[in-house]
Amino acid sequence: MVDSTTLADARRVRRQHFGGDFRLHSVIYPIDYCTSGCTYCGLSTLLAREGAHGVRGAMRPATFDWLMRRLTDAGYHVHELVFGTVADDQARLTSRIARWVESARRHDPDGYLIVNCDTLRPQDYRVLRSAGADAVWTFMEVMSPDVYRAKHRSGLKADREQRLEAPLRMREAGLAVGNALLWGLTEDWQGELDQFVAWSGQVGGFDFVATPVQQRLTLSPGSAAPDYFDVTPPLTVDPELYLTICCELRLAFPTARLVANTRLDPTFVYGQVSAVNDMCNGYVWTGSRSHPERELAQDGHVRHDGTQMDFHNPGADPEAIQRLCPQDITVRLDLRA
Repeated sequence: MVDSTTLADARRVRRQHFGGDFRLHSVIYPIDYCTSGCTYCGLSTLLAREGAHGVRGAMRPATFDWLMRRLTDAGYHVHELVFGTVADDQARLTSRIARWVESARRHDPDGYLIVNCDTLRPQDYRVLRSAGADAVWTFMEVMSPDVYRAKHRSGLKADREQRLEAPLRMREAGLAVGNALLWGLTEDWQGELDQFVAWSGQVGGFDFVATPVQQRLTLSPGSAAPDYFDVTPPLTVDPELYLTICCELRLAFPTARLVANTRLDPTFVYGQVSAVNDMCNGYVWTGSRSHPERELAQDGHVRHDGTQMDFHNPGADPEAIQRLCPQDITVRLDLRA
């Protein structure tokens, strides 16, 4: 059971710093190509070698334009653009990401744009800032050095030291920073939390602290993953443990935005976690081949071929999400106000 005193303290701290506002953001995967060999991600080159990689590679610009129009029409003004890491040519990757950022900025001039790509060079982050990005969200995934080595077998993400220093590079470029762990990659979640908090104290507090939950990977029909791949992770994070982790993070980072994730049922995430966290994904576009290109995914449990993005989708309708929240929690779709 979640400790009642800890839960009450976390709710009090959340209310003190963020009131009852609960911010929603969209999550969009414009480029799903990645050259890193990570054992937990559906975009990993380890799956591509086994024929289990089900992504499209890149979203068509026309599809992106259409999606941004639909989301902004629905009121969304916070957007997270997620990109894989590519070791071959960082300058080319940066220029491609910058074009997506510029496109998003044209569609939402006053919105808040978040880039999710954490292995770029300092000069590359300055390019993204000039293109219109406001923040970068990064994922350490796991803190323990031995576990980190086992989970990151090749590519830029295998360099743990440069990733530990990534927040400094981003802030030097004038970007806000967020970071997260993928809870479930090791059984010792408390040890991971302790290391994460200590590291944050060294590199500076985060403007955003996200808490995605690693669940089970969906593979393309007829495909298989390597034996060492985390199809089923070492630790399944159930709702009770997730709420406990969120409470611990809220108390450790009282003034940081704390982001919930709907890989767990939205009735639980919006209905209970919203009293501790102050932000959540409201809509996810995964970029896999099975994701519709000309319509928003419908309500329900969404599974996509070859991606790690199994999630419960409440739909893009903020009013439907508001109905899942407690009466004292108010859904907001902006971040600057």
